[in-house]
Amino acid sequence: MENGNCQFYYGNKGKRQAIEKFFKDICEENKPVTVLLYSDEEMDWFCEDEQFKKIWSKSIMKLISMGCRIK
Repeated sequence: MENGNCQFYYGNKGKRQAIEKFFKDICEENKPVTVLLYSDEEMDWFCEDEQFKKIWSKSIMKLISMGCRIK
């Protein structure tokens, strides 16, 4: 959901949507950056969708191929 310049993501599906958008935005910049990833949550939101795991893997590989560093 958008509200002005803000976007809101709800639940596990929203977490996945937010990550997809985050990675897409980095790829569109087309310059290497350091991506810092951290979560203190259970990984259910990540593991419950097989399609998302494929998207995640492709996105991480694209970022690495662009010269991004993942921490």
